[in-house]
Amino acid sequence: ISIRRLVDNYDLEGNRGVYSLKSLIKDMEKHRCLITRQAIFDAEKRPYNYEPIRKKEKEYDEKMASHKAALYAVPAKSDWAAHKERDQDIDFLADVQPENRRPDDTIKKIIFSNLIDKIESACKEIKTHVDKFTAHAATKESRARENADETDITLGHIRNAHMSLCQVANFVAVITLGEPCQYFLPMLLAPFNHIEKPLVSFPQIDILRESRKKFADEWFKKSQWGSIEYEREFGDSQQEKSV
Repeated sequence: ISIRRLVDNYDLEGNRGVYSLKSLIKDMEKHRCLITRQAIFDAEKRPYNYEPIRKKEKEYDEKMASHKAALYAVPAKSDWAAHKERDQDIDFLADVQPENRRPDDTIKKIIFSNLIDKIESACKEIKTHVDKFTAHAATKESRARENADETDITLGHIRNAHMSLCQVANFVAVITLGEPCQYFLPMLLAPFNHIEKPLVSFPQIDILRESRKKFADEWFKKSQWGSIEYEREFGDSQQEKSV
């Protein structure tokens, strides 16, 4: 049901407004003319022209070199790398080369379409199952139109849908909105306290703890789905037929 909620098709606003990942992406696509390079930099309180910051960093490096400092940290106000990385993110989203950057560069429409396709394809069977058997008392004829009776939801379905939702959410947060990387598993200080009663015997707790750590590490790695992973998955579909 939670997965089904995240791919709900209604808009963010209106009488049937919903909060879902799909409705968020649809709303961003609808208003993408407002998500310009200049607007992104303004929202993140970054200077559009970061050359003066790079100049300050160079001057600071030269100053440290003159003092023969072996190890030092660049002051945050002189760190221009983060500004450069955001420019590169927007280059990717807008499909422009650095020499062609403009303040009004906007995110290509195909980006949003591909993100929606990714979560829809991963969650299709779960959505159908919830629609026909959990959320509604669907008739036999209604179920037959989508072969609902022939789909058995497995742990594989749930795992794949969950991962795709995490990957797309991370892409929207990090690449599009400039937020930190997300961690989609609960952070528990002592997840296995008292678990020996009655789920597992005491000697097996260490095995279970190691299994959870391995799973969490794998999940974190795979959920950090950015522009490189997007290109691998969608390839030539990045080239829009129309804007």
